[in-house]
Amino acid sequence: MKTVLGCVIDPDWDDDGLVSEALFTLNQAQAGVLFALDTVFDSDGTPLVGPLATDSA
Repeated sequence: MKTVLGCVIDPDWDDDGLVSEALFTLNQAQAGVLFALDTVFDSDGTPLVGPLATDSA
């Protein structure tokens, strides 16, 4: 089974990091991928592709 969840952060990410903490915790619990900040994150929070990913080449 696949589950897709979507959310809109309005007006913006909070300064305390509560929104990102909630999203990454949910992503880890679901062993999913997270699309945020123009970056794709693995379930452990590692940026895979996008501006926040490091280029290991």
